[in-house]
Amino acid sequence: MNRNVYCPNCGFPIAVMLPSSVLCKTCSSQFYVNRDGIVESGTSDPSSKSQEQKKPVSDKIIYIEDILKRTLTKAYRKVTTPKEKLFKFRKRDELDTLIESMQADTRQSAGELVGPLHNFGFLDKRLTHRLLIAWGLFNPYGPTWCSLTLAAVPEKNISIIYLKISNPFSIESIVHGWVREPVETETLMTLLFHILGQKGDGQIIVCAPTFIVCRSDLLNFKDIATLMYHAFTISGIKGLNEDCEAMRKHWLNPWDRTPSIGDMLMSFMEQNSLATPRDDKERGELLGSLASFLRKKMEVQLPLTSENFLRWFKLVTDPEHLAEECKQMWVAWEGAIEHVGKGLPSINAQDGLSFHWDLLRNRRIRKMLTLEKVKSLLGVKELPGSQWIVGQLIDSTEELIKENGEDWIRRNSDRLVEEWKMSVDALD
Repeated sequence: MNRNVYCPNCGFPIAVMLPSSVLCKTCSSQFYVNRDGIVESGTSDPSSKSQEQKKPVSDKIIYIEDILKRTLTKAYRKVTTPKEKLFKFRKRDELDTLIESMQADTRQSAGELVGPLHNFGFLDKRLTHRLLIAWGLFNPYGPTWCSLTLAAVPEKNISIIYLKISNPFSIESIVHGWVREPVETETLMTLLFHILGQKGDGQIIVCAPTFIVCRSDLLNFKDIATLMYHAFTISGIKGLNEDCEAMRKHWLNPWDRTPSIGDMLMSFMEQNSLATPRDDKERGELLGSLASFLRKKMEVQLPLTSENFLRWFKLVTDPEHLAEECKQMWVAWEGAIEHVGKGLPSINAQDGLSFHWDLLRNRRIRKMLTLEKVKSLLGVKELPGSQWIVGQLIDSTEELIKENGEDWIRRNSDRLVEEWKMSVDALD
């Protein structure tokens, strides 16, 4: 007679012939099942004294899958049923792995730094992002746009601190830490001070941006100015007086404010009465002289002060200036690919800038609906399914609230819960 029994050690379901001694392939424990399907202690029939020794087990090969299942089963043994264990194992993905690696414990901490962890671009579309700060550098040779966001993970009541750095030839997607929801501004500011104040390979801001976006619902204008001034101090940025002069002289005209290499060469040749180079050697010497001149020019720039920083900050955050800089970034992006990086691997403007543009236009900024709130609206204590699946439920509930209101969710909670369980069973 065959029957399904559960391992008394790990809870894994096993099909057995009654009665028999059983070896659990998940946790390697052994036990005995009697004729009635009842699990008894020991590895053999208590009524039979002839089975003093356990029989040798053949094919005792533990595959990688078995090791993974065993580890996962032990981790979830006390809080899930065997069916849910298998479901979680199959649905495990990149986001689950990331959250596990961060070890976010909201009971012990309001937020922590991690990494930085690179190559997490899948978070762009996977999670809802709230803009903290965005800044960019208009440069015809390599325009760069950076967005620092909080990426919400409602089912864990945390948000991931996420930085996206994009230019035509490379994109970086970096996780720097997490904060507990609802966010405490003091905790967030402390974490951002550390992130923006890094030196060496981890340094984020290496030169003065040409625009800064201050459209956060968590950080005010003063907070962002404080963070940027701190980053500038750490980076040793100078020359803000010259930047202010150039912006005022070419107000709302970033192309005239940022001369091309050709324009700089012509101006340098005129100032120094130099002849047009005749061959590659002379052209190389001219470029070397120009580079040396620019380095010396930077060395004599005025150092950073709170006064010149505030004058500069007011200009780079001006709404009219911001609108023009962001609009021209698209043109500069495609121009850099065509004229500077021709033949090199590149990213088109739509793919490279759409994430930042959507944040700028508030498309991704919305009130976060927490898992606890969803459970309260539906009148349940737990929801089945993996982390990713539950995240889909939260998104769906948020859309239903927008269309019908919270009272409608409460009135139809029984039907919604039943439909959700059917969806999870279909995926299982």
